[in-house]
Amino acid sequence: MAESQTDDQKSDTKTTEKPWCSPNVLVAAIDFGTAYSGYAYSSRIDFEEDPLRIMALKWSQSLISHKTPTCALFNKDKKLVAFGYEAEKRFTELTEENKHQDYYYFQRFKMNLFSKSEDRRKKKLTITSMIHDIKGDEMPAIDVFSAAIKYMKDCLLKELNEKDYENAVEADNIRWVLTVPAIWDDTAKQFMRIAAEKADIRSQCLTIAFEPEAASMYCKRIPLVWLNGKSEGFEIFKPGNQYLILDAGGNSLCIKTKPELNNHLPRKAVTLII
Repeated sequence: MAESQTDDQKSDTKTTEKPWCSPNVLVAAIDFGTAYSGYAYSSRIDFEEDPLRIMALKWSQSLISHKTPTCALFNKDKKLVAFGYEAEKRFTELTEENKHQDYYYFQRFKMNLFSKSEDRRKKKLTITSMIHDIKGDEMPAIDVFSAAIKYMKDCLLKELNEKDYENAVEADNIRWVLTVPAIWDDTAKQFMRIAAEKADIRSQCLTIAFEPEAASMYCKRIPLVWLNGKSEGFEIFKPGNQYLILDAGGNSLCIKTKPELNNHLPRKAVTLII
């Protein structure tokens, strides 16, 4: 039986296809939120020097915010014309001038991929599924999601170019991470992967990560400063201990408890969705 290969080994295999996305010179994560979205990135060099050296865009000049509203504005040809704060502003102006009827305006549309309704759960989500904007007009869900992902991806690449990242400006040299809620099933996760591919992110360069899992990995890196001035990692992250992750989003509250593992402890996690 042939041995399985890692991504690095696969990249060395002679093939006519484009090489795998490894080794990565930069990792970029897109947080596609219900109410707000954003991205952050870290280069391999920065991570090795300081794992918490993470860069994020400041979306508003008047607000200290690393996220922008998850709002998308499309014209009558169903082409994205604005996203985030700019979409809110432009749609407000169009509405005041009564010119908004030919536009599609979506907000808080992420949770269309999840429903507690048994009837909607039985209806499988596909690339032909439609979602409604605030006026009730329809567009293919895959087009709305992929346009939003592409917008944030292009913003990140533009920022990298402006900062003269020599090798990281090419999308294929980046390990992309797209975070999703822990409550999403495989169908919703696959939908997001297809949307990312439609946004010109190669599947080989993409990792779909649960939001609580990403938060957990970050928290393990945060130093804890004691009253006596001593600084070290969180004491809670020891084999045998349990810790709780509370993810308070725009539409749901996810509480996840997890054990810190060693070789003798079973893998077990409890998730509560409110």
